[in-house]
Amino acid sequence: MALEELKAEVEKFNNKPLRDSFDIIVSLVGTAPTGAYPLWTGEWIYNARSIYKDFWAKALEYKKGQNIRTLSTAEYEAEVEEYGETGAFVVDELNGHIRLPKIIHFVSGLSELSELGKPFHDSLPEHSHKVYQNNGTYGASSSIFQSLGPLTNPGSAKGIFETGGVSNDGDSLHLGSETAPKHIKCAVFIQVANNTAEISAMDTAVIAQELSDAIDDIEARGAEVIAEVEDLAAEKVNLLNQTTTTNVGFIETAGSEQKALVTAEGVKQTDLVTAAGSNLVTTGNEQVARVVAAGDEKIAAAENWAIGEIVDCPFGSAKYWANEAKNNVNGQELVIALDATAGSISLETNNIYKLTCSGAVNFVLPASVNNAIHNQIKVMVHMPAVYAVDWGTNGRYFNNEVPDISETGNYDFYFDYDAIAEAWVAGALKKGPTV
Repeated sequence: MALEELKAEVEKFNNKPLRDSFDIIVSLVGTAPTGAYPLWTGEWIYNARSIYKDFWAKALEYKKGQNIRTLSTAEYEAEVEEYGETGAFVVDELNGHIRLPKIIHFVSGLSELSELGKPFHDSLPEHSHKVYQNNGTYGASSSIFQSLGPLTNPGSAKGIFETGGVSNDGDSLHLGSETAPKHIKCAVFIQVANNTAEISAMDTAVIAQELSDAIDDIEARGAEVIAEVEDLAAEKVNLLNQTTTTNVGFIETAGSEQKALVTAEGVKQTDLVTAAGSNLVTTGNEQVARVVAAGDEKIAAAENWAIGEIVDCPFGSAKYWANEAKNNVNGQELVIALDATAGSISLETNNIYKLTCSGAVNFVLPASVNNAIHNQIKVMVHMPAVYAVDWGTNGRYFNNEVPDISETGNYDFYFDYDAIAEAWVAGALKKGPTV
């Protein structure tokens, strides 16, 4: 057996056909296909909700979308009683059962969806009958009279007599059998199981038998397959033996060419590495320059922290404590003489100043202080004349009163930083006689 034939045997199982649920199958075989039910018995599928979950879900979907016609059990029975068949389903959602349609007679196309699944009575076209009569004797026992009613023109001894018209208006005509066209009766089924799991559960024995037969067939032909493989291997070995000597020259030539290609590629790679190394050196120099620049910035920041302007040095920095030490001698506060005697005068926190006013004064207090420590400024002032003073506290004073400096003489001006209000507060004490 050839290898391709062996593959074909296996492929039978890979391409096993499946049908979707609700597919209708017309067959000349009386046995239901796997997973299908007959459509001429009005079959109940009990526990369909559990056994055929996909079919049940699709039935609910179709019912909700009015894609199938559904009836109650009583309506179903009444319709079968009247028509002998029905195209409707019974979907018992309470118990999970489904009753399939019962289709015995013809299946017809529809003109609108509202006709879907409905049965129709037999119908005959409207027509009339002609009765040929040669016997002029009529009486109550006449079969023609009894069946068709009185003939027209009963006085004639011979001629053609017409009955009344025959139409479909009366219910009685619907009980007859319709004249059927020539046809062949087939079995009609509906596919219920549609997925691999359901098919496998019902078709296990069939598939097992098919696999068993295939395995037996493969075992029976195994020796033949092995022989073919051995023959093929021998052919390949002979072919290699025949071509080895001839191919040596080609291999040597090809080897030289490959060696040349490798050498050329190696030179190319060396050039690339050299170029890359140069680029890395350049990049390294740039990075070194950037590190040096960053270091210079850090050094400058450190110098500022240590010896910069006091306004740039935070509490706790070297310059801060150096400034504190500058203002203390043996633990005592230094009194700093202010150079300016009028105009804007800037004060620093926690210092003591002395000032002889020569004109109006505008005190400028520190805008930012360490709110975690006590901050106070004292200015000992000699006022030879009464000058205006702008305290710089935006209207905040001790006892909420503007300091009284209406006399000449000596004063102590006090500035406290209120840590709660986060603002400076000013006050003044008169100390000496008027000048």
